[in-house]
Amino acid sequence: AASFSNLDRLVLAAFAEQAAVAVQNAKLAHFLAEEKHRVESILENSAEGIMSIDAKRRIRGFNAAMQAMTGYSREEVLGRECFRLLNLQDMEGRSLCNRQCPMLMNSEAGGAIFEQQGKIRTKDGQYIDVAMVYSIIRSPEGKPINAVVNVRDISQLREIENLRETFLSMLGHELQTPLSIIKGYASTLSRNEGRWNKETLRQGLSVIEEESDRLGKVMNKLILASRMSTGTLTLNKEPLHLPSLASKVVRRLQAVTNIHTFEIDFVPDFPSVLAEPELMEEVLTNLVENAIKYSPEGGRITISGRWDDNQVRVTVDDEGVGIPVREQERIFERFYRVDVEQARKVQGVGLGLYICKSIIEAHGGKIEVSSRPGKGSRFSFVLPLEEGA
Repeated sequence: AASFSNLDRLVLAAFAEQAAVAVQNAKLAHFLAEEKHRVESILENSAEGIMSIDAKRRIRGFNAAMQAMTGYSREEVLGRECFRLLNLQDMEGRSLCNRQCPMLMNSEAGGAIFEQQGKIRTKDGQYIDVAMVYSIIRSPEGKPINAVVNVRDISQLREIENLRETFLSMLGHELQTPLSIIKGYASTLSRNEGRWNKETLRQGLSVIEEESDRLGKVMNKLILASRMSTGTLTLNKEPLHLPSLASKVVRRLQAVTNIHTFEIDFVPDFPSVLAEPELMEEVLTNLVENAIKYSPEGGRITISGRWDDNQVRVTVDDEGVGIPVREQERIFERFYRVDVEQARKVQGVGLGLYICKSIIEAHGGKIEVSSRPGKGSRFSFVLPLEEGA
């Protein structure tokens, strides 16, 4: 100790203090690096799209979800202006980027969190509905420095909203029309000054009965669809002869048209299947009714049946307006209706084919469609042959 002067001790103490600070800084730097990596991993693997932008609205970060959502790779977007690349628009197609972008607002108008909804353009030119939440970092003067933007695809939510509105509109129409007719006839027939003969009374009451049946059909479809969507549909299967059921459905529906001809073409010795008769009648009725409604010019409607060792196939063919290819994958969805001019004229709530698909699948089968616009449609369902049928 005698070999160290006071100056040496001061130097050594200062060195030790600096070394301790350096070690502490190294530990802190390591901790910050780990924390940075952890945060980046969280952002990168987030299920929601996340991008970061600078004060000039250039993209500085673009996670995997954003890449999957937009079709752009990270390398394609970094450094590019988001308002040119994604171009958030409102539902009318007007750009929101230069009118309502929070990065263009001062602190008084914008705040720290800002959300807006619209649609963005993907790499392939398509548009998807999104909700964008901006978390903005500002300078002491209130100017935006950069922002982290959470981008959530709300296309399915928007589609559900549109379906709900469409359904309510169609349901209102389907209920209002028969109710108005029933009320009109009932009010007329109940007038004290009216002196109606038996034929007039019979015709009026017949119309009331028909419209009541129409209301009943709408309500039955709603109840049946509800049972299917909640999984409470139960099957009471029994041996069922589909050719006889097809003949019954055609006899009943022939009365509603005089411009269609019907053909029933089942192969000889067509086997019975195990199925619930009422539900299978609902399937055939829906398919034949659709063939009638979507063949406004008339034509031939054919119900045919074939079978092999383990399944039967029943097909309903028409010569109607047909279904566009882009619509064919969706026509079995609840409340979905084909978006063509002639189809929009047909009344309905968009549940018939959904009910058909649910019933067939509940029986262990499948249903499919093939169609050419202007040439007609073919709906086929397959049911398994089970022992005991």
